[in-house]
Amino acid sequence: MPHPRQSDSFASDRQRTRGTIWVLLITLGAASLRVFHIGSKSFSPDEAFSIFLARTGWKTFRHLLLTSEANMALYYLLLRLWSQISDAPSFVRALSVVPGVASIPAIYFLGKTLFSRRAGIVSALLLATNVFHIFYSQEARSYSLLVLLVTCSSLFFARYINSRRGADGFGYIFSSAASLYTHFFAVLVLLAQFAAWALLPRQIRSWSQVRNLIASGAFGLPLAVFMAYQGTSHMDWVHHSPHMAKEVYHFFISLSGSGLKSLMFLLAAALAARQWCLQRRCDKEGLQGWPFLFVSLWLLIPILVVLLISHWKPMFVFRFLIICLPAALLLFGYGLILIRPNWLCFAAVVVTVCASLIATKSFYRQSGPSDWKAAIRYLAQNVQAGDMLIFPNPYCRFPFDYNLRMSGNHLPSIQVKYADAAVIRDFPAEAHHIWIIDFSREAHRHCETLPCADGEPHGTARFCFEHAVRFPGVEIEEFELSKQVLGKPINSYSPRIHS
Repeated sequence: MPHPRQSDSFASDRQRTRGTIWVLLITLGAASLRVFHIGSKSFSPDEAFSIFLARTGWKTFRHLLLTSEANMALYYLLLRLWSQISDAPSFVRALSVVPGVASIPAIYFLGKTLFSRRAGIVSALLLATNVFHIFYSQEARSYSLLVLLVTCSSLFFARYINSRRGADGFGYIFSSAASLYTHFFAVLVLLAQFAAWALLPRQIRSWSQVRNLIASGAFGLPLAVFMAYQGTSHMDWVHHSPHMAKEVYHFFISLSGSGLKSLMFLLAAALAARQWCLQRRCDKEGLQGWPFLFVSLWLLIPILVVLLISHWKPMFVFRFLIICLPAALLLFGYGLILIRPNWLCFAAVVVTVCASLIATKSFYRQSGPSDWKAAIRYLAQNVQAGDMLIFPNPYCRFPFDYNLRMSGNHLPSIQVKYADAAVIRDFPAEAHHIWIIDFSREAHRHCETLPCADGEPHGTARFCFEHAVRFPGVEIEEFELSKQVLGKPINSYSPRIHS
């Protein structure tokens, strides 16, 4: 007959083995979801800028990092090394897939450390099927790396509280400092960690934990100098929203999912809060309820701080606040495992995951926020030699140049100008068409300087508006030689929309 301690050891080993198998299966599934259709969508303007910066000369690269692009410095450095192998869309985006997949075991270990093995497994499953995370795991930007680093930072933070091991302290400092160089908003997670440390029972609190926080902040001092020198001018593109409450609501929907998933999230959060209240009554030291407080602070403090700052300087951008995603899913996963009986808990998890997979299927079918591939195909079929392309917004050059190079399409001999058409006077004599390419959200401003619906010329007197073709995120306006030259009537503005 086995000794009771041996039986406990065998049971623990079986649970550990089952947990490992679950995490491996979930991680493989997450990798499949993030690799599927990875190169099918056009590179967005931000993605194209990433590869432009990574492939530019070292002198220009260093200058841009030091003067304007320090916010994602670590990601740009990694992409610079990565893109030396290939700058094909799928390969470039694979750099974001790697940390996106690595975040799955990271959130499992964090959930296991804070709550339980079951909570870690469910949280990993929720992250693996989360559309918000899948989207940014397929984008050539720093956001999936940011999620991994803030998750690792919180994992080492929680472990150090329990163990006080030097390895956990070093891991915390390293991952926290790296997260700061991946995105400035990571500092809000460190702020939440400090608040959570302050709520620890006095006998568990240690100044060595504060020392680790200070060390992480010290590594970020160059970024503070950059912010003091540059100010917030790099955020000027963010505008005040007249409906901030609606923005916050939609952000929470992005974290949890819409429809049934949002209701399940609210139920899970309510169950987690109820469990915390029960733990407070039973545990005088308050340590059992601390993980719930930590995750709640991690979820809420970044949002509240950004909302407060946004009264003076708009900063509420969904992707910047992706730092809150692990906290939301940890809270979600912890609440779901509290559902009783067990069969109902299992059913709730299955329904939530299935709803997430349905949303993922819809995500794959979408063309993406900007369809530069379709816009370039249209131009390749219609542009003639001698025509001129005008990009009023110079940022358009990055997605246009990259997607054109990767598409295999070739444009005839044309002139390209990166300026507002109102200031251009040297139109080529042989040009029969002027093509103005801009982001669709900004194209309406051209009516001030270009022919409006009545054909009255402003700034480009030789050319009159012909028509506009609108693709997702991109609009192409075509101008033709005026009727005085060609004897044609002037068309009214009626954009053709391509989905």
